Amino acid sequence: MGWFMKLIQSIVFQTVVSGVFVFIISQLVFEIVIKPIRKFKATILKVGTILDFYSNVIVNPPLSGQLPEDYMDAKKSLREVAFELEAAYKNIPLNALLARIPEKAITHARKGLIFLSNIVGHPNEKIPVDGEKKKSLSLVASDKTQEVKDYINI
Repeated sequence: MGWFMKLIQSIVFQTVVSGVFVFIISQLVFEIVIKPIRKFKATILKVGTILDFYSNVIVNPPLSGQLPEDYMDAKKSLREVAFELEAAYKNIPLNALLARIPEKAITHARKGLIFLSNIVGHPNEKIPVDGEKKKSLSLVASDKTQEVKDYINI
């Protein structure tokens, strides 16, 4: 039993144990806090990239009745990234504090992305918007794209 007490009191042993403890704590912080924040920021960049990449498809309906493949890709990508954004946000502990974006803004951005996904490829008809005069669907899509970017600070 004496050797065990000498081992515990040894400075080398204490240094090794404290080093292992610090390593474990740092890995926990990395996995629980830093990694989800990185994923959230990467998802925000992905939203911006998709909105910019498909901007011509989002605001311009196709000339023919049949939707070309790039319109279908845009619809799918917008819908997928909408739910990725919300999932990445909800995966952050204390998300409103660490992400610096309120949950309401994320919800509005998700709904905006779903809206954009739904109107891609529709004819450029005029629709009433929030009690205003009728706007063309292209203008509504353009406004909604900017609104989504504003919500998530792109």
